[in-house]
Amino acid sequence: MDALDGAGYDIVGCTDQALPAGHHVCGGISVIGTEDCLERLLAEGTRYAFIGIGGAQSSQVRRAMYERATAMGFVLPPVIHPSAIVSKATRIGHGCHILAGASIGPRCTIGNNVIVNQGTIVCHDSLVQDNAHLTPGAILAGGVGIGAMTVVGMGATVLLGVQIGADCLIHNGAHISANVADNTIVDAQGRRHLR
Repeated sequence: MDALDGAGYDIVGCTDQALPAGHHVCGGISVIGTEDCLERLLAEGTRYAFIGIGGAQSSQVRRAMYERATAMGFVLPPVIHPSAIVSKATRIGHGCHILAGASIGPRCTIGNNVIVNQGTIVCHDSLVQDNAHLTPGAILAGGVGIGAMTVVGMGATVLLGVQIGADCLIHNGAHISANVADNTIVDAQGRRHLR
Protein backbone atom coordinates (compact mmCIF):
# COMPACT_ATOMS: atom_id res chain seq x y z
CA MET A 1 0.00 0.00 0.00
CA ASP A 2 2.95 2.29 0.62
CA ALA A 3 4.05 1.79 -3.00
CA LEU A 4 0.49 2.52 -4.22
CA ASP A 5 0.23 5.79 -2.30
CA GLY A 6 -0.22 8.58 -4.83
CA ALA A 7 -0.37 6.21 -7.80
CA GLY A 8 -3.86 7.36 -8.74
CA TYR A 9 -5.83 4.29 -7.69
CA ASP A 10 -8.91 4.58 -5.49
CA ILE A 11 -8.30 1.71 -3.06
CA VAL A 12 -11.52 -0.04 -2.04
CA GLY A 13 -9.90 -2.10 0.71
CA CYS A 14 -8.10 -5.36 1.41
CA THR A 15 -9.26 -8.93 1.50
CA ASP A 16 -7.81 -11.24 4.14
CA GLN A 17 -8.54 -14.79 5.17
CA ALA A 18 -7.58 -14.25 8.83
CA LEU A 19 -8.26 -10.63 9.77
CA PRO A 20 -11.87 -9.55 10.44
CA ALA A 21 -13.74 -7.09 8.24
CA GLY A 22 -13.14 -3.55 9.45
CA HIS A 23 -9.61 -4.28 10.73
CA HIS A 24 -7.38 -1.27 9.93
CA VAL A 25 -4.45 -2.28 7.72
CA CYS A 26 -2.59 0.86 6.66
CA GLY A 27 -3.19 4.50 5.81
CA GLY A 28 -6.96 4.47 6.21
CA ILE A 29 -7.39 1.17 4.36
CA SER A 30 -9.28 -1.64 6.10
CA VAL A 31 -10.20 -5.26 5.49
CA ILE A 32 -13.48 -5.52 3.57
CA GLY A 33 -13.86 -9.31 3.72
CA THR A 34 -12.25 -12.56 2.66
CA GLU A 35 -11.23 -13.58 -0.86
CA ASP A 36 -14.83 -14.75 -1.29
CA CYS A 37 -15.82 -11.14 -2.03
CA LEU A 38 -13.50 -10.86 -5.07
CA GLU A 39 -16.14 -12.00 -7.57
CA ARG A 40 -18.63 -9.46 -6.19
CA LEU A 41 -16.04 -6.67 -6.41
CA LEU A 42 -15.29 -7.59 -10.02
CA ALA A 43 -19.02 -7.67 -10.87
CA GLU A 44 -19.43 -4.23 -9.27
CA GLY A 45 -16.76 -2.76 -11.54
CA THR A 46 -13.48 -3.13 -9.65
CA ARG A 47 -11.06 -3.96 -12.48
CA TYR A 48 -7.67 -3.74 -10.81
CA ALA A 49 -6.21 -5.92 -8.08
CA PHE A 50 -2.90 -5.89 -6.24
CA ILE A 51 -1.46 -8.84 -4.33
CA GLY A 52 -0.08 -8.09 -0.87
CA ILE A 53 1.30 -11.58 -0.26
CA GLY A 54 5.05 -12.02 0.12
CA GLY A 55 7.04 -15.12 0.95
CA ALA A 56 10.44 -15.31 2.59
CA GLN A 57 11.02 -18.93 1.57
CA SER A 58 8.48 -19.66 -1.16
CA SER A 59 6.32 -17.83 -3.70
CA GLN A 60 3.72 -20.59 -3.97
CA VAL A 61 0.89 -18.78 -2.12
CA ARG A 62 1.54 -15.55 -4.03
CA ARG A 63 1.60 -17.40 -7.36
CA ALA A 64 -1.72 -19.15 -6.58
CA MET A 65 -3.39 -15.81 -5.76
CA TYR A 66 -1.97 -14.20 -8.92
CA GLU A 67 -3.27 -17.06 -11.06
CA ARG A 68 -6.68 -16.92 -9.38
CA ALA A 69 -7.02 -13.15 -9.80
CA THR A 70 -5.99 -13.17 -13.46
CA ALA A 71 -8.28 -16.13 -14.22
CA MET A 72 -11.18 -14.19 -12.67
CA GLY A 73 -10.47 -11.29 -15.03
CA PHE A 74 -8.72 -8.76 -12.81
CA VAL A 75 -5.98 -6.57 -14.28
CA LEU A 76 -2.82 -6.67 -12.15
CA PRO A 77 -0.62 -3.73 -13.12
CA PRO A 78 2.90 -3.42 -11.77
CA VAL A 79 3.34 -1.33 -8.62
CA ILE A 80 6.44 0.84 -8.55
CA HIS A 81 7.25 2.86 -5.44
CA PRO A 82 8.05 6.52 -6.24
CA SER A 83 11.54 6.16 -4.71
CA ALA A 84 12.46 3.14 -6.85
CA ILE A 85 14.81 3.74 -9.78
CA VAL A 86 13.78 1.79 -12.87
CA SER A 87 15.49 2.24 -16.23
CA LYS A 88 13.21 3.20 -19.11
CA ALA A 89 14.94 0.41 -21.05
CA THR A 90 13.61 -2.27 -18.70
CA ARG A 91 10.47 -4.41 -18.99
CA ILE A 92 8.35 -4.90 -15.84
CA GLY A 93 5.68 -7.62 -15.99
CA HIS A 94 2.13 -7.74 -14.65
CA GLY A 95 1.55 -7.92 -10.91
CA CYS A 96 5.11 -6.95 -9.97
CA HIS A 97 5.97 -4.95 -6.88
CA ILE A 98 9.05 -2.75 -7.14
CA LEU A 99 9.38 -1.41 -3.60
CA ALA A 100 11.03 1.58 -1.91
CA GLY A 101 14.67 2.17 -2.76
CA ALA A 102 14.92 -0.64 -5.32
CA SER A 103 17.11 0.00 -8.37
CA ILE A 104 16.76 -1.78 -11.72
CA GLY A 105 19.23 -1.02 -14.48
CA PRO A 106 18.83 -0.93 -18.26
CA ARG A 107 17.80 -3.83 -20.48
CA CYS A 108 16.51 -5.94 -17.61
CA THR A 109 13.41 -8.09 -17.87
CA ILE A 110 11.33 -8.60 -14.76
CA GLY A 111 8.71 -11.31 -15.31
CA ASN A 112 5.14 -11.39 -14.01
CA ASN A 113 4.28 -11.32 -10.29
CA VAL A 114 7.85 -10.64 -9.14
CA ILE A 115 8.73 -8.80 -5.93
CA VAL A 116 11.82 -6.59 -6.10
CA ASN A 117 11.88 -5.70 -2.43
CA GLN A 118 13.21 -2.66 -0.58
CA GLY A 119 16.77 -1.66 -1.36
CA THR A 120 17.34 -4.44 -3.90
CA ILE A 121 19.69 -3.78 -6.82
CA VAL A 122 19.24 -5.48 -10.20
CA CYS A 123 22.03 -4.46 -12.57
CA HIS A 124 21.88 -4.19 -16.37
CA ASP A 125 20.83 -7.03 -18.68
CA SER A 126 19.48 -9.26 -15.91
CA LEU A 127 16.43 -11.52 -16.23
CA VAL A 128 14.16 -12.29 -13.28
CA GLN A 129 11.51 -14.84 -14.20
CA ASP A 130 7.88 -15.11 -13.05
CA ASN A 131 6.95 -15.34 -9.37
CA ALA A 132 10.48 -14.77 -8.08
CA HIS A 133 11.13 -12.74 -4.92
CA LEU A 134 14.26 -10.65 -4.47
CA THR A 135 14.11 -9.89 -0.76
CA PRO A 136 15.40 -6.63 0.84
CA GLY A 137 18.95 -5.69 0.00
CA ALA A 138 19.67 -8.47 -2.50
CA ILE A 139 22.22 -7.44 -5.15
CA LEU A 140 22.34 -8.91 -8.67
CA ALA A 141 25.28 -7.93 -10.87
CA GLY A 142 24.84 -7.49 -14.62
CA GLY A 143 23.61 -10.31 -16.81
CA VAL A 144 22.27 -12.39 -13.92
CA GLY A 145 19.41 -14.83 -14.45
CA ILE A 146 16.93 -15.74 -11.70
CA GLY A 147 14.58 -18.64 -12.40
CA ALA A 148 10.84 -18.74 -11.82
CA MET A 149 9.70 -19.14 -8.20
CA THR A 150 13.20 -18.52 -6.82
CA VAL A 151 13.68 -16.53 -3.61
CA VAL A 152 16.93 -14.60 -3.15
CA GLY A 153 17.50 -13.78 0.53
CA MET A 154 18.31 -10.50 2.24
CA GLY A 155 21.78 -9.18 1.53
CA ALA A 156 22.61 -12.02 -0.86
CA THR A 157 24.90 -11.12 -3.76
CA VAL A 158 25.01 -12.73 -7.20
CA LEU A 159 28.15 -12.35 -9.35
CA LEU A 160 28.16 -11.02 -12.92
CA GLY A 161 26.52 -13.42 -15.39
CA VAL A 162 25.59 -16.12 -12.87
CA GLN A 163 22.42 -18.08 -13.62
CA ILE A 164 20.22 -19.33 -10.77
CA GLY A 165 17.62 -21.95 -11.68
CA ALA A 166 13.92 -22.24 -10.95
CA ASP A 167 12.45 -22.85 -7.49
CA CYS A 168 15.69 -22.16 -5.63
CA LEU A 169 16.14 -20.66 -2.17
CA ILE A 170 19.22 -18.50 -1.67
CA HIS A 171 19.71 -17.82 2.04
CA ASN A 172 20.30 -14.40 3.55
CA GLY A 173 23.88 -13.18 3.09
CA ALA A 174 24.89 -15.88 0.59
CA HIS A 175 27.48 -14.94 -2.04
CA ILE A 176 26.74 -16.73 -5.31
CA SER A 177 29.68 -16.88 -7.71
CA ALA A 178 28.73 -19.95 -9.81
CA ASN A 179 25.55 -21.13 -11.52
CA VAL A 180 22.89 -22.81 -9.34
CA ALA A 181 20.77 -25.71 -10.64
CA ASP A 182 16.98 -25.82 -10.36
CA ASN A 183 15.45 -26.80 -7.00
CA THR A 184 18.57 -25.99 -4.98
CA ILE A 185 18.98 -24.38 -1.57
CA VAL A 186 22.19 -22.42 -1.01
CA ASP A 187 22.92 -21.51 2.61
CA ALA A 188 24.90 -18.49 3.81
CA GLN A 189 28.13 -20.56 3.84
CA GLY A 190 27.65 -21.59 0.20
CA ARG A 191 26.64 -25.19 0.88
CA ARG A 192 24.14 -26.56 -1.65
CA HIS A 193 21.49 -29.24 -1.38
CA LEU A 194 18.27 -30.16 -3.15
CA ARG A 195 15.13 -28.38 -2.11
